[in-house]
Amino acid sequence: MGEEGVEGGLGERGGSPRETASHPAPNPTRAVPSATPRRSRRPGPIARLREWLWRGGTLQRSRTIGEIERGERQSVLALLSQRGEAAETLWNTGHAAEALRLAVDAFHVGEALPQTAAALAALGATPADERDLQAARRRLDEGPPPVRDTDTLDIGADYYVDVRAGRQALERLYGGVLRPPGELLRQRALRALVVSSALAAVVAVVAYTAFRPPPPRGVASASYEGPKYVPTHACDNDPETEWLLPNGSRGWVECVLPSPTNVNVVHVTNGRNQAYGDRAVKDYTVQLLAGDEVVAEAEGSFAAIEPQPEPVSVSVRGEGITKVRLEVRSFHRLGAALAELDWR
Repeated sequence: MGEEGVEGGLGERGGSPRETASHPAPNPTRAVPSATPRRSRRPGPIARLREWLWRGGTLQRSRTIGEIERGERQSVLALLSQRGEAAETLWNTGHAAEALRLAVDAFHVGEALPQTAAALAALGATPADERDLQAARRRLDEGPPPVRDTDTLDIGADYYVDVRAGRQALERLYGGVLRPPGELLRQRALRALVVSSALAAVVAVVAYTAFRPPPPRGVASASYEGPKYVPTHACDNDPETEWLLPNGSRGWVECVLPSPTNVNVVHVTNGRNQAYGDRAVKDYTVQLLAGDEVVAEAEGSFAAIEPQPEPVSVSVRGEGITKVRLEVRSFHRLGAALAELDWR
């Protein structure tokens, strides 16, 4: 805060937080600027973001405040916040009159903080902040708040909202500059760390999405009718989806790899036709292909339809593999079903 913002502090008024809590002395720094108030322009979103992150203006203002003055004003701000929070509790539990009284007391406590046009401008007050303070002062000029809850029906809500907004404006304006510079520097470092970590995570996600290889493509000799049983379900790393052959038929399904891959083992998860448990692969052959050439193959068998099939490892290896195929030689009950082909 500049020299103008420091003038008119607690020492100048000879008051204390305790004295200002209920009936504060007249405050020359409280007056609403009349003729040509010195207003600050509302900063744009980029400027507000930069200030939130870097705390440059707040840090500069904080360094102009002496430690004794800082302690006195922190006491005022703490008492203002304490009474404001108590007012919120009472207001939210239906004790309107007591909430209004405490809200007014909280704003009166804040009168010990400089509120001249120059002081507010030095704090970076926006037109919205100044409007909130002026609205609260107008409410107080209307007279004291109602004493009984029944008297608050007509003016209670608007009165309370305006006074609360004024108190919150003071908390916003003074909450940062009254922090010691060292605390603001630590806050800056923490926020910079959080933002840089978030940006790094976003960049990593974007890079992964942009450069990851496409998923394997499923191809089959035939499939049971309907979108629930397409061959891609055998290659999607989801054992809850299945590829089914038409009833009573043999055939094959293969996963077409996005690029040639060296394969050392294939994991086969049998199907069961989840809704009915009436089909599964029995005897099968796993083949590794490079283009259209079979590089390696191995046979296997499932003894029965299992309620919860587990992956079975098939030892088969090859280099430059572009397709992993499972050929159904026989099946259980109505036909073949396969949940997953996976390879390492």
